[in-house]
Amino acid sequence: PIKYTLRFPAPHTHYVEVEAAVPTGGQPQVELMMAVWTPGSYLVREYARNVEGVSAQTPDHQPLSVDKSSKNRWRVQTGGAPTVLVAYRVYAREMSVRTNWVEDGFALLNGAPTFLTLVETATRPHEVRLVLPPTWSTTMTSLPAVSEGEAHTYLAADFSTLVDSPI
Repeated sequence: PIKYTLRFPAPHTHYVEVEAAVPTGGQPQVELMMAVWTPGSYLVREYARNVEGVSAQTPDHQPLSVDKSSKNRWRVQTGGAPTVLVAYRVYAREMSVRTNWVEDGFALLNGAPTFLTLVETATRPHEVRLVLPPTWSTTMTSLPAVSEGEAHTYLAADFSTLVDSPI
């Protein structure tokens, strides 16, 4: 699976920080993309405009090269690592059924404007763990909880399910 950790270190700034552990399959580079669609809304969207500071490193913290290959894609040189850690921030200050909102009291996250995923045809699970600010205690989504019982950790069978499951 691709494993995401979402953090809200300063929710009043309207950002969510995302870290994704992305398997490389032994490839020298991987291509990541952000969806340009949302279920039920069939216009091309510019979600990538709210993504900032995309960086990557190996699990032992060696920096990796990241190039933006098109408006919604990023190419990561893997350095031969079996997994790369990709980090980025998403500005979340538009409340609608297709966008994100983060503030002091709560967050509403939709999959398409939040998650980068591998450009691939294979079906792959996507795990999401939320690290909540101290004043938050509850998360809600239609995604099933991870069976190990980790608090605020959910599993989508594939990217389409993740995109269709607001948090």
